[in-house]
Amino acid sequence: MKISPYAIVIAMLLPLFIACDDNIDAIGASLNSDDELLDVTADTFDVTSRTVIAAPAIARSNIGYLGRMYDPETKTLITGNIMTQFHVLENYQLPDKKTISSLEDGDIIADSCDVRLFYNTYAGDSLSQLKVTVYEMGKPMEESADYYTDFDPISEGYIRTNGIAQTRTYTLYDLTEADDVLKSSGYSKNIRIALKNPYQRDGITYNNFGTYLMRQYYSNPANFRNSYLFAHNILPGFFYKIVGGIGSMAHIVTAQINIYYRTTTDGKEKNVTTSLTSTEEVLLTTSFEYDKEAIASLASEDTWTYLKSPAGLYTEVTLPIEKMVQEHSTDSINGAKLYIPRINSKSEDAENWSAPKQLLMIPVDSLDNFFQKNKIADNKFSFLSSEFSSDENKYKFDNISGLINRLYNVKKAGKASENWNKVYLIPVKVSYGYNANNTKIISRIDHDFSLSSTRLVGGESNSYEPLRISVVYSKFRGR
Repeated sequence: MKISPYAIVIAMLLPLFIACDDNIDAIGASLNSDDELLDVTADTFDVTSRTVIAAPAIARSNIGYLGRMYDPETKTLITGNIMTQFHVLENYQLPDKKTISSLEDGDIIADSCDVRLFYNTYAGDSLSQLKVTVYEMGKPMEESADYYTDFDPISEGYIRTNGIAQTRTYTLYDLTEADDVLKSSGYSKNIRIALKNPYQRDGITYNNFGTYLMRQYYSNPANFRNSYLFAHNILPGFFYKIVGGIGSMAHIVTAQINIYYRTTTDGKEKNVTTSLTSTEEVLLTTSFEYDKEAIASLASEDTWTYLKSPAGLYTEVTLPIEKMVQEHSTDSINGAKLYIPRINSKSEDAENWSAPKQLLMIPVDSLDNFFQKNKIADNKFSFLSSEFSSDENKYKFDNISGLINRLYNVKKAGKASENWNKVYLIPVKVSYGYNANNTKIISRIDHDFSLSSTRLVGGESNSYEPLRISVVYSKFRGR
């Protein structure tokens, strides 16, 4: 049969028609050209879903979550602890040693040292008191390894014996800073932990940790040439563990070590600060502590399904792929739309955690590989929902026809596992960048570890309208 270019264009545009029309049940017309007829039909199929308890997720992210919050849904606590490493630029250097005027017994010292955890946003109350202990790592967590959200550097033996173990009580709104500092335009919100106590290493006692770092630099600058050498020979990183308090969760974007000292040049003395900062080139990980029995209790409810992070609950959806294909065996699937309504909380108040902003749909068997390989949604085997809107109150996947066709072909080829027609819906955080043409593109997709929770229509005993997938088919009929 001869197919005209006009008809081909119509077939290509069908998925766009679906995305623009919430009610595809009305589709059932024929689009025709001079040479052939393009029959378009629509059908809907019931979809089943359930809540599953997520396995620990890969902890790699560009945001760390530090704090402890009360979960009003489970009536339990969730705690976030973080580990940070520090990036060293290849051209990093300290001033000529002869100019250092911070001295003790003729040797250089740091006047003081601190580590600061900078955050942009947080959950909870900025005046809630929490207590954190910063531990010095004894060996680095390696960039080439995968660390998960249940990884505990203390129990796994990553903490240096007799190393730094400095505790500080803090509030996110730092009451120890002057008001004019907090309100100044250049102030960046941070949690400051002073590292001013005497520090012992290899039989030597330094007046503070900054002095150790400075003397190590002047002894062997090569160890400050890059982040790998620094982590393996100088400082593997810090682990920050919440040891008391409740009420806030800070979204940490950067950790920074500051070393304060003085230099004298041409008879003029000045105060100097040198800094080492965590960046995306080094690891920033979060580990979570939560009540697993409480999470399992939520997962057992079957009148709806859950999405919950960071104490992971996913929604698993079973797609009726064979039925969709076999009941229209002579048709081609041009579009498939799945909208999943959210069930509003019983009391929409400040205590309730917000709904996840965006979801990833991915085949169950592809989950681990996706995050291990730092993949991006490809609209073939993995799809992002549109961003959640409280006005529409649903998560929208406008066209997953490619996934249906590919999974059916896997099944047809005899390569399918028992989960071949099942997908996970997972809360994710999407980061963006720009390509060479200055076009905005997705740069990375991470698990969303922020405090979020919602219920979705679905479950084995769903009492709401059935969850359905809407499919548009087409076929050419020669005259």
